[in-house]
Formats: sequence, structure tokens, C-alpha cells
Amino acid sequence: MNEVMIREMLRFFYHELSQEEEASYEHFLKDNPYLMQIYHTYIKSLDNLSTVQYAPSQISLDRIMLYAQKGHLSTT
Repeated sequence: MNEVMIREMLRFFYHELSQEEEASYEHFLKDNPYLMQIYHTYIKSLDNLSTVQYAPSQISLDRIMLYAQKGHLSTT
């Protein structure tokens, strides 16, 4: 799959296409089972990314607080 197709698929996923383009792309996907499978894989991957939560480690938080209090990081 080329870069243009990937971009169009992502635009479709994020509803960045006009109504006419979206309807056309939806029919295009329905007529191409291989691309529909790739689209569903992208949907699952993007949904998983949106549920990932990042949090700094406690040591990072402690160093930030120490820096905020002292104005410099300790060397330990």
C-alpha cells in the first residue's frame, strides 16, 4: 500500500473527508476486502494508542520536585 492510500485511510478514519469523499471511500473499502482488513487493523491500533496512559516514574517526579525546591538537581 502506498503513502497516498495510507493518508486517505487516515483522513477517512479521522472524518477529514468531505461527505462525498467519505461515501466514495467507504464504497471503495467495501469493494476491496484486503484494504478493509488493513483499515480494521488501523482502527484497532489507533484505538489502542488512544487508551494508553503515560505516567512518569516516581523517581522522575521526586527529581522534579527537588529541582523546584532547590533550583538544581542532585548528583545522586
